[in-house]
Amino acid sequence: MNPLIILLIIGSFLSAETYSIADIKSEYPKIFQLNIYRDSLGIRHSAWINEKLDKKHFLKGFIKSNEFMVGYLVQNAPSEDDPLLFSIDYNDETIRNLFFEKLSQDSIFNRYFLDMACRYLTSKGHTIEDYRINEKYLLTSEDIMNVAVRFWYPIKIDTSTGRVMGYVCSGFNEHNNHPVSERNLILEAFCYSTIMTKKIRLLRILLFHFLKTSNAEIKKMEERGVEDYNLLTYRDRIWNKLMHDKYLKKVLKKEVKRKKDILPFALQS
Repeated sequence: MNPLIILLIIGSFLSAETYSIADIKSEYPKIFQLNIYRDSLGIRHSAWINEKLDKKHFLKGFIKSNEFMVGYLVQNAPSEDDPLLFSIDYNDETIRNLFFEKLSQDSIFNRYFLDMACRYLTSKGHTIEDYRINEKYLLTSEDIMNVAVRFWYPIKIDTSTGRVMGYVCSGFNEHNNHPVSERNLILEAFCYSTIMTKKIRLLRILLFHFLKTSNAEIKKMEERGVEDYNLLTYRDRIWNKLMHDKYLKKVLKKEVKRKKDILPFALQS
């Protein structure tokens, strides 16, 4: 056998580590950052990944390569907010401690985040002593596209120009505003992450730029005095248009393959 290959195998073996679920959870205050806002409305907070996570951290590669996926999960997966997090009697440090204590116990968030983290560590040759990785489940291209397109979210029709205004957002989207009974949050996170890549940048911008409503429909809106008249129609129109977008489907398909080491699902052949 080639001596170089032997050295690589030995090096890989020596660098392998054993981790536990508790080890990963204990790192939440380092992996995530919590921004706290105080204003006339009270106390609000938003969580995202810590972009200054140490380069030597055992999950740095995972976090850096999946910023939008992980960020989407920490924003949307945690269950109902604890009223204590919004108590004006607490300082920022106390609120942060409460947030990360709650996050480590959150069944919804941990179901998705820990699964991805454990898949990543296992793919790097590490061992997770108290976690069993389940077999991947299968999704069709239509399943994935149906979730992805609903991140394009029209919010207003400008009656003076006929332009439909909207955006792509991790918080304000169809999945959060009108959630279905059984959400697949890891699929949502994957789709949002893919949409936010440079490959989809022009599609994000141009879709709304060229979408206009007719003068007849504007007249109906003005007669009814309803600014957002027929917005649902335009949401369906955008989503139906995107469902047949070959480029979007191609990019999503490639991303499923590229992220196969961390995703709990695969494309049905």
